[in-house]
Amino acid sequence: MKFIAILLPVAASLALAGCTSSFSKVSQAVKDAPDWYDDRRKEVRGEGYPELAEIPKITAETKPGKTLPQAQARATGVAAQFEALDAAMKAQPTAATMDARFKEIEARIDASQRAPVAQMTEAQADAIRKKFDVPRVTEPFKSNQ
Repeated sequence: MKFIAILLPVAASLALAGCTSSFSKVSQAVKDAPDWYDDRRKEVRGEGYPELAEIPKITAETKPGKTLPQAQARATGVAAQFEALDAAMKAQPTAATMDARFKEIEARIDASQRAPVAQMTEAQADAIRKKFDVPRVTEPFKSNQ
């Protein structure tokens, strides 16, 4: 019991000395912090933001839609400049125009030039199935059916 009574004040004084040096180090680090540190600290704390309940007053200068005609004119001008460029991507063909082009090309190809369609026979399909029929893989699927 005496040992604990002696050890307790010693441990408390060591902890207090350690904390004191830690506080001085932290305060020095805050003093040496970069310029953006204060702004970031305010942001984390949520300081400096307007309250949601505050509704701004609408004046003639801040009236919504005041600049929309100028923005529309600027967008139209930029679109016209883009269309004038040689590198501008032209409109992609629709399905109907692609189908018409396909039929036009197909009509030009002579029937003798067309390659015959090679269809797989049922025997060839069975041979492929047998190559991939590994019992340890396919048995669990067969038992569930």
